[in-house]
Amino acid sequence: MEIQVLQWVNENLHSSDFINHLFRYITFIGGFVWLIVAVVFLFFKSTRRAGVMLIIGFSASLIIGHYILKSIIKAPRPFEIDSSLISFLNYMHIAPPDSGSFPSLHATTAFCCAIILAHYFKNGWWFFIPAIIISLSRIFLCLHYPCDILGGMFLGSIVGLFTIYFAKLYKKHAKKDCFNHEKK
Repeated sequence: MEIQVLQWVNENLHSSDFINHLFRYITFIGGFVWLIVAVVFLFFKSTRRAGVMLIIGFSASLIIGHYILKSIIKAPRPFEIDSSLISFLNYMHIAPPDSGSFPSLHATTAFCCAIILAHYFKNGWWFFIPAIIISLSRIFLCLHYPCDILGGMFLGSIVGLFTIYFAKLYKKHAKKDCFNHEKK
């Protein structure tokens, strides 16, 4: 059924070059925009903790999603199942990824970072808007099945919550160590 969703997308939504290129751009920047935000945050004391948390969460998402889960699951990409989808990728000059399809790493890192930023900033819920758009761009470009996106959203959210939990735990224990440590 999921391949039918992508076939429908390919047949009905790829008629506008502007929209096609917009989603290509979104998916391109979606792979690293969170790291750029993290690096910028490192330069300011008020956002440095969020920057460090983003780097840790992004790295954990990459390791768990790409190096562990994709290596174990080895799910085929949609264009490997339906060759008509590869013509769209060729037309868009998108190199077909050679890693497995599940989970979507774009969705995983986007939702991990959105969770962290939503926690860190008051009214940070709006960080989910780019995370959702980046994730949907992967379906629009026929690079992932919807379940890959949902799996990535779930995994990224869990990794983001664990990152927040461990950051709080570290902060709590670091304060105890700083105040209870005697100088010699």
